[in-house]
Amino acid sequence: MNNNKKDLRKLIKINEECIFHRKFPKKLRDYIFYELGGYGPWPYGYSDDELFSRIRGMAASFFEGTLDITMKEPIVLAEEHIGYLRDIYGDAMREQERLESRVRKLERELENNGISIVYTYDEGLNGYVENYYRSDDPEYLKLTYHPSNYTDRDELPFS
Repeated sequence: MNNNKKDLRKLIKINEECIFHRKFPKKLRDYIFYELGGYGPWPYGYSDDELFSRIRGMAASFFEGTLDITMKEPIVLAEEHIGYLRDIYGDAMREQERLESRVRKLERELENNGISIVYTYDEGLNGYVENYYRSDDPEYLKLTYHPSNYTDRDELPFS
């Protein structure tokens, strides 16, 4: 779900009318938008149930006097978000390197067994396919493997 202001307004209104039976003060509404209407758990977002529950919890804490509604400056929020995005990017780059290393290892293993791979584009599949060749086979093409046909790249479709 996209945490837009319209959805939050609707959920705040439900909490006001059905749960707390009173209108929320402006500073509580502003804090809810500040906490839930901004970045959220990007890239996923909150579900309606999660938003409803979080709004209810924030309002209950506010009315008990235990909710700190101090808001950070926009520049601080932006810096935190940039740091968060850097972390996600770094994680993705490490995962990409790990996967590329695994692919190189598997390709070396195939090569050591006399099998070479040629990637060709297949317009029907709208993607690349891997063609496996045996160096000792005069017909050279043994089979075509498309990654979407197998769940595990370690499980090669030949013995």
